[in-house]
Amino acid sequence: MIFPVESDFVPLVKSLIDSLQPFAVAHQVELSFECKDKRIQALYQPEEIIPDISQLISRIITFTPQSYAVKVGLKKSCSENSSLELFKRNTGPYRRIRASYFGLSPTLLKKRLSNFRLLI
Repeated sequence: MIFPVESDFVPLVKSLIDSLQPFAVAHQVELSFECKDKRIQALYQPEEIIPDISQLISRIITFTPQSYAVKVGLKKSCSENSSLELFKRNTGPYRRIRASYFGLSPTLLKKRLSNFRLLI
């Protein structure tokens, strides 16, 4: 049985980005992380959300041409209900590709992380 945990989500996403650096370097893609908030508390299921985010970022790197950059960010939403947004910006020609193109459903990610928005 998978149990959700409530903890700071910033170091989790940052460590995922850091762990994917060798993959990005191998593809000659610059990968960086952006988050203005020092801490963002979130309720999530690590066993499910960690592989999903890793897979999503890996696919973004794979489809980004060499010598381009990908910036993955995390921020609190400005909406009334406190939510979390994971976003990416890149300099490649695939800037407007939706998450579903990479094989991940935003609905699935939202179920795995409460109050979550995916802006990919």
